Amino acid sequence: MTELNKNNQTNKDEEIKFSETLDEDIPEYLKNMKNQSETDEKILKNKKYKSIEEITREDVIVASSGYTPNGKNKAYVQVFWDIGEMITKDTIEYSDYKALALDKAIVQIYDSVHATVLDIRYDNPKLEEFLIFHAFLKDFYNPNNGISVNENLHKLEFRILPDSMEGKAGLICQEPVFWALTSSNGEDLDTIRFAFIPELTKNIIMGDTDWNEFKWEIETPPIIIEKND
Repeated sequence: MTELNKNNQTNKDEEIKFSETLDEDIPEYLKNMKNQSETDEKILKNKKYKSIEEITREDVIVASSGYTPNGKNKAYVQVFWDIGEMITKDTIEYSDYKALALDKAIVQIYDSVHATVLDIRYDNPKLEEFLIFHAFLKDFYNPNNGISVNENLHKLEFRILPDSMEGKAGLICQEPVFWALTSSNGEDLDTIRFAFIPELTKNIIMGDTDWNEFKWEIETPPIIIEKND
């Protein structure tokens, strides 16, 4: 056998050997991939916390709605009455005119087909905070409130901030298309209901400190709507 033929045969032998090795490695590689995928799935399934970047709109809704197992309302609400000023023909700049902090309200948020619904309810409809909130709304929607006959120059904004998210994340709801005083039990007028266009409700991130250290303990439904006695 010539030297050239020897080299060719050696190369073929090496190719066969490499191919056999590759054939052995591929099943092992796929097995490792499968094991890693199953491990990742278990980690995700058993995950107890989310970072600030991982929190979704659905997380905020679950974290805000109803009571904790200890009977405490899960979120507080900030309400802003914003006044707009025409800067240019197409630009309106808004600033706060009045604001309310609701820390005794029970929040319930859910999505219907065409709207996001926000219920703000009170165990005691005679509570001063509830009465002040109702008066605030009547003043906002009063056409004679002296602000502007053009409704585009003032707007209502809600910020729902779950206690479990430590004020660092929440939901913002702007410009309700509907509101009504209603009852959660068929007797007391204890709830104010708002409907929003879903596009005007979105997640917000508050503040800019300790984001890397923030961990939210994941909550899942069912949401506790009724307070435990």
